[in-house]
Amino acid sequence: MSPRPRELFAGVFARGDAAEALSDAAWVRALLDFEVALARALARAGVVPEAAAEAVVAAAVPSQVSFTSLAEGTSATGSPIPALVKELEKSLPLAAASALHRAATSQDVIDTAMVRCLRFASDERATRAARACSTSAPERVSPVVRHARVIRSRCSAGTLQRRGTGCWRGQAMKGRGGR
Repeated sequence: MSPRPRELFAGVFARGDAAEALSDAAWVRALLDFEVALARALARAGVVPEAAAEAVVAAAVPSQVSFTSLAEGTSATGSPIPALVKELEKSLPLAAASALHRAATSQDVIDTAMVRCLRFASDERATRAARACSTSAPERVSPVVRHARVIRSRCSAGTLQRRGTGCWRGQAMKGRGGR
């Protein structure tokens, strides 16, 4: 039997807290966060009434969104955004509809949500890498962790945690004619 796409890379991309950061629930939360931030920004700019923005905030609750509808909508259109907008519209008064998804493309929402989810996942990865670099016993350390320790010794712990592997990548690129 062939593995489902979500299972193929599950061990690589979704361990520990990173699994939660990349879950369907996290994606929906990030998509809703975008719509809330957009509505609030539009209200601050005077484009939509404050009450309309607050109605979007009240409607953008993950428990009020049907994951089944989002999955079906994604299958039909290739994007969860049209289905998400329809789900949110169900909870909005007609007067508040002007604050929902205004002046944004579906790609804006997807890109922002993806970056948000990946940021949380990479923060978890950086924390785990820093912990592994500082606490593993030398005799039980994999070559990857040994290499990380060498590179980490050239990077401050704060840099490693803030930038994740960016510090490592910079060190690795120096040896290959990079920065």
